[in-house]
Amino acid sequence: MRIRELNVVRKKKYNVSIALLFPSTYQASLSSLALQILYFYLNQHEELFAERIVSDINDGIRSIETGKSLAKFDYVLVLSSYELDYPVAINMMQKAGISPMRENRDKPIVIWGGSSPTANPLALHRFADAVLRGEAEAFLDSLIEHMLSATEKKQFLNSLSSVDEAWIPGIKEEGIIGRVSNLDDAFFPLRQIQSLDIEPFLGRAFILEPSRGCARGCRFCMESAVLGARRERSLGKLISYIDEGVEVNNVSKVAFYTLSFFDSPTGERLLEYLVEKNLEGSVPSVRADSLDEHKVELIKRIGQRVITIAPETPSDKLQALINKMISWDTVMDVAKWCRKNNLFIKLYYMYGLPNEDEEDLELIVSQVRAVRDIMGSRESVRVSIVPFTPKPMTLLWREKMLSLKELRKRERFLKERLRVYARIESYPPKLSRMQYEINMLGKEAWKYILGLADISIDGISKAREVISKGGLEEIG
Repeated sequence: MRIRELNVVRKKKYNVSIALLFPSTYQASLSSLALQILYFYLNQHEELFAERIVSDINDGIRSIETGKSLAKFDYVLVLSSYELDYPVAINMMQKAGISPMRENRDKPIVIWGGSSPTANPLALHRFADAVLRGEAEAFLDSLIEHMLSATEKKQFLNSLSSVDEAWIPGIKEEGIIGRVSNLDDAFFPLRQIQSLDIEPFLGRAFILEPSRGCARGCRFCMESAVLGARRERSLGKLISYIDEGVEVNNVSKVAFYTLSFFDSPTGERLLEYLVEKNLEGSVPSVRADSLDEHKVELIKRIGQRVITIAPETPSDKLQALINKMISWDTVMDVAKWCRKNNLFIKLYYMYGLPNEDEEDLELIVSQVRAVRDIMGSRESVRVSIVPFTPKPMTLLWREKMLSLKELRKRERFLKERLRVYARIESYPPKLSRMQYEINMLGKEAWKYILGLADISIDGISKAREVISKGGLEEIG
């Protein structure tokens, strides 16, 4: 399948070939800032040529740029945000004739990175030649240096062990998580891959990262644990990026990528700038307690139709457990501002938290009903329910996850009670349990992951498609 794209890189002369293996759909890849950073940073070096391989183009085994087989590359860099990326990536390697087991593989050298491998590299002990933990900008220069100087696998891995962020099975099973201290000094891809044929989930846009990390300290959030303290790009730098980014990408929309958009005045000022320049925008899920009426109005003025917040639970005891206190009145205020501005509201809730009882689930139903009453109709309210999944590096990691049977029971309860008041989406409990089991098994997870990889490619691709769309199955 031939894809028409803007800003794609092609080279005839280079010394080292790198496959960026993205274990999801091409459409999902267009919204991956990590993929854009790796692609353009690596390709700015004349000696390197990085090409993309995704699960649903060229049978998931040949690159988009040249059709080169995955097996023919010198290095494969696997980008993994979720644990269920692992079986998809392994399935892709197997189809390309590459052994997933590191001890049976000389080339290509396979390196994994992303949130999940950073938080728990043990699950990849039998598959990864190396795991690079943390933010790519912190270690890319060192990685490139070792790629260019090594002549064979053993030499490369021994030299890579000097990199602080490298976790190498059997050689160096320890290390730090790399983080960038000053985002203004970090590389950022102004040119980004833009498909002329396939629309990204958020529409064609320039992806912009105003900040990284989070200071809120939610005890269940792996992303904030991996990224660490909140850091922010300066407003002047961000505005210059917007001016140039929309031009070189031939777009009129900016998609903001951040965990905490309104945790400083910069978020509000960026929206005001988009309005001033008559540009559209997309704001991710935001803390309900960081919103006010003016910010909601700004979100409407940049063309967004839905405000997404995550109360998680209305229960006081469970809010204290997860360290995320969003008051009932705050949620109602956001609903009032949405109604006034003719916007939809979307709410995320967790179920299956430790010490949760039926009263806590009833509180979710009561809160959604109250939001519906303010919004005026069921069609204006969207609710996503997600099982609590203990994640590595979080303060709730050692909590026990509910059984699949119990999760399904609570899911059914919420579906039946909530569907009267809102359009409901549910993340499949089975997929949540798979993630939990992968992490809990430690170095023995390889057997379980191989079993998942043996699922037919159609089956596992469908599971990954659910994840790439937010992991949500619409109920009605």
